[in-house]
Amino acid sequence: MARGTNVKDPKHVEPTVRDQLRSRVISANTDCTRALYTHSKILVAALNGPVMAFLGNFDFIYALPQTWLYVGFPFLGIAVEGGASVSFVNRMGLAKANEVLLFNKKKNAQELLECGFIKYDRISSTLTAYNVIFFDSKIFPSQSTESFHAAVREHLLSELDGLDHSSVLAIKALLRAGLSEKNNPDAVNLRESYAQAERFVTGVPMIRFGMIARKEIQHKL
Repeated sequence: MARGTNVKDPKHVEPTVRDQLRSRVISANTDCTRALYTHSKILVAALNGPVMAFLGNFDFIYALPQTWLYVGFPFLGIAVEGGASVSFVNRMGLAKANEVLLFNKKKNAQELLECGFIKYDRISSTLTAYNVIFFDSKIFPSQSTESFHAAVREHLLSELDGLDHSSVLAIKALLRAGLSEKNNPDAVNLRESYAQAERFVTGVPMIRFGMIARKEIQHKL
């Protein structure tokens, strides 16, 4: 889960909001974000490393202990994307969202668990020499990617056992509708997209990307 920006890309784009929106923002952010928040099925994220802004659109988030969240927006000189200006507040609260989005704070898996970004029902933890593993939460023990995916699938099948799948999807639609009444996701997506285009018009992001490419400054990712 990363934006995938190539900091060495020299591509020239005309300095207007419309051109920046069409060439840099819509394909990379706007369309992807809308595909996530309009998806009718249950969206599950299985995290095994660094993660960025699109994560807030998922219904369930599972992680390994080495997972961490770092958006990098103010470091890169860009605006919020992926619906994070609303989804992060909904998931972790305004105070933590301010830390992550405004002050560029990095949050590890345990911090995400504690602030409610990664949800859990009950905790049965075992302290090891390296970390705390929450066996009954949604932080899984350290393991290979293949094993992690299999464990998440097994957990999901267990959670869904005995439930009517059409009812689950109908309830998800109602939950999303309720959230949309508070903050229309299309409005959020469009607002963030235009703000991002305006940031690129200033030229600041490309200056920051160039500094990273030349290793004049170091990105925490």
